[in-house]
Formats: sequence, C-alpha cells, structure tokens
Amino acid sequence: MTSAPVAGPTFFAYASRPPLRAETMREAIAGLNTRGQQAVGWEELQIDGRLLVGTITERIRASSSLIAEVSSMNPKRLV
Repeated sequence: MTSAPVAGPTFFAYASRPPLRAETMREAIAGLNTRGQQAVGWEELQIDGRLLVGTITERIRASSSLIAEVSSMNPKRLV
C-alpha cells in the first residue's frame, strides 16, 4: 500500500514594492499560518542575499497552491 504525497504549503509570490502591497501579502501569510494552514512567501527563500530562480520554481512546484500578486508590471516576474 502506498501513501498519498503530502501537499506542500501555499506559496505566495509578490513584489517587494509598493511596501503596503508586500506587507498585505506578508499579513495574509501570517494569518494562514496562525490558523494552521501552511503558507510561505518568496522572501523566505533568500540565500546569501540572493534569490535563486531555481529555488523559487522548485517551491512553486512543491506547493499545494500559488497565490501571486500581479497587478503591476515587474521585470523580475518569472512569467
């Protein structure tokens, strides 16, 4: 008998600016975690002060869902 894979946390993708928008996303992450739902944002993936595209895409693939704030143009977006 095999067990079903465990779903990963919800992954949040958003720009760091404007600050209010980023803070709103961080508060949503904190709110979900407080309620027992696993959630993680891209800011937690910083390694040695750099973000690695491979790390971000791996986390997206391993997540049960993705919430992305895409209301403004962002040249760093991976789309």
